Amino acid sequence: MTQQRLIPELQLQEPRSDELSQLMEALMQLSGPGLSERRAGLRRLIEGSYHRRSPLAAAMLVRGIGERDLELRREFVVALAEVIAGARGSPEPVFSWLRHNLGQIRRREVYSLLQVAASSPGHTGLVHLVLDQCSFSGATLLQILLDRKADITIRVVAAHAIAAIGFLDAAPAVAALQNRLASRLAGQEQMGFAPSLEPEAGLLLPALETLSQSLEEASIQ
Repeated sequence: MTQQRLIPELQLQEPRSDELSQLMEALMQLSGPGLSERRAGLRRLIEGSYHRRSPLAAAMLVRGIGERDLELRREFVVALAEVIAGARGSPEPVFSWLRHNLGQIRRREVYSLLQVAASSPGHTGLVHLVLDQCSFSGATLLQILLDRKADITIRVVAAHAIAAIGFLDAAPAVAALQNRLASRLAGQEQMGFAPSLEPEAGLLLPALETLSQSLEEASIQ
């Protein structure tokens, strides 16, 4: 990943007629069964800036959120962030197609994005950029944060993401969870138990405190 790739370029044009065959070949590779095929397809899209020039290519990137290979999924996140950050330099349909398709993602895809942020902190800002364009991401992030069966690391990352996108509707549930965990941890400390016996509280509380402060500040702006 390079941050330089996120800098908007000059106004781009949709692919020319003589480029359409190359675009279609890249899209076919992107949908291929083999990991090497999908990597090659994404590389070809980026090299030709097709992901920022073709509405279809931009929409197809959303499928990459569910990519099994985590390393390649990160590259899809970078490509998606490029389209979002450079929207003004792309043909108008590109961003509208992308946002429409991002609006269709649900918990599985949001969880996959959080896995990218959890595994690679350097991609966290890009994940937040993508989530901010997803219509239902706020409610889904809150569901994940409240889910005790979800991986604790993912729940912490979900808390950070809620703060980043400013999902104010989460405030009451976040406050309730924060109070519950704080009370539980305080009770265990009074009984002489080590805080390490309550990993949920120990790991989540700092993130919840930061999130609560962020939501409060956002609500008064």
